[in-house]
Amino acid sequence: MNYIIDFNILFSSMLSGKSFYKTLFRNNNFFTPDFIFVELQKYENQIIEKTKLEIEQLISYTKFLFNHLKVFPNLVMTLKSKQYAFDLIKDIDLKDITYLALSIELEIPLITRDEVLFNGLRKKGYKNVILFSEFINAN
Repeated sequence: MNYIIDFNILFSSMLSGKSFYKTLFRNNNFFTPDFIFVELQKYENQIIEKTKLEIEQLISYTKFLFNHLKVFPNLVMTLKSKQYAFDLIKDIDLKDITYLALSIELEIPLITRDEVLFNGLRKKGYKNVILFSEFINAN
């Protein structure tokens, strides 16, 4: 199956280093916008400080994750998808707009741990969003 993942899923996996995430990445097609690199850079020091992995393990683990993650440039999202995403998310959390726009553009579900985002989108009628906990329970 195909899914969009947001940064909080990648962040959690890098902090925990659990093989469970490797299985998820191996068994699913995960997509994300290139904005993930901005967030990764922003939280790089926090990841290094808080991860349960040694630095060499973290590097190897991160390479594995990115070998199983398809990153799309902002360019692939049409103005229509971006505008629809903006209209849905403007009063929820604008930093997640590119994840939502990619979900809209590719017409595949967005998986998130962010309950505020999930509930806000659902309240506005956007159903193509899944809480990570529900995704895990379904798999």
